[in-house]
Amino acid sequence: QLRPGAVFKISDQMPGDKHDLLAYKMLSGETGSMLIDINGAKSFVSYKPVKGTPWVIDVVCPEEEVLGNYNHLISLMVLIVILALMMITAFCYFFIHRELDPLRTLEGSAKQMTKGDYFAHVSTSGRQDEVGSLTNSFVAMRRSIRKHIDEIDRTREKLSGQNKALNEAHEHIKEAERVKTAFLQNMTDQMDEPVREIAFLVSDLKVHYDEMTPEEKVELANQMETHTETITSLLSRMLEVATKGEEKDGGV
Repeated sequence: QLRPGAVFKISDQMPGDKHDLLAYKMLSGETGSMLIDINGAKSFVSYKPVKGTPWVIDVVCPEEEVLGNYNHLISLMVLIVILALMMITAFCYFFIHRELDPLRTLEGSAKQMTKGDYFAHVSTSGRQDEVGSLTNSFVAMRRSIRKHIDEIDRTREKLSGQNKALNEAHEHIKEAERVKTAFLQNMTDQMDEPVREIAFLVSDLKVHYDEMTPEEKVELANQMETHTETITSLLSRMLEVATKGEEKDGGV
């Protein structure tokens, strides 16, 4: 290989512009390196002339030997990057899941509220961010709604009791009116017979006045007085019942 022109013989065995270029650079005394194909394997060729001599030192090393560990490191780095991406993805998933968990709780509570369930338990949040503030505001709103609903229920129960009492009082009034009407009707029926008797006695007295003796006239007067007292008594009782009914109506 050290004979003059041997390097060109080698380059002739490996056709290519790079081989000839490398040979000329070495013979011209340059220092450098080049990646060329030697016997089907890419290799690094480093060359440097020796001062004071016509010699050139060449070092040939296959690329696989030089970059073997580097290529292995690339594969390892790819694996590490994939694992790192998987870990970052898992971390982001769990972090987002943790951050969105209160929002999912709020969503479930909102769905319950749309169905009319205002009494499901919702815990306050100790977080100081916007999600915690939103959760605490929602809990406060739900408690306020429950409080108003409780007040409405109590008011409704109170109104229901008052309505029941009013209905009972109305029924009592209706019963009293019915009894009073029946009583007045009964009293009116009882007054009918004395009135007819008085009318009969007055008619008889009018027709037979001249023919009657003083004793008969006194007897008729006494009978009319008796019937009159009966009617007066019945009227007094009717007025008393009517007055009591008006007082009760005024009190109600």
